[in-house]
Amino acid sequence: MTSLNESTRSPVKALPADFYSQDWYQAQNDFMKRQIKAAKSQVSLEIPSDYWKLAEKYNLSACQVVRGHMSL
Repeated sequence: MTSLNESTRSPVKALPADFYSQDWYQAQNDFMKRQIKAAKSQVSLEIPSDYWKLAEKYNLSACQVVRGHMSL
């Protein structure tokens, strides 16, 4: 497992609970968990098929960015 540097910034509040590292979240005390206000509902990150169809015509996987310019 790779080591991660824990951020010194305040955590983003009110994200779905599964967006936080489970180990990190479980290590927080009750006060901090109340401050974070993690949402219990799960959020689907599935990309709707209509968006996939729209993105297919751009075929960005065949592009190369060189010096800030995209070449096809």
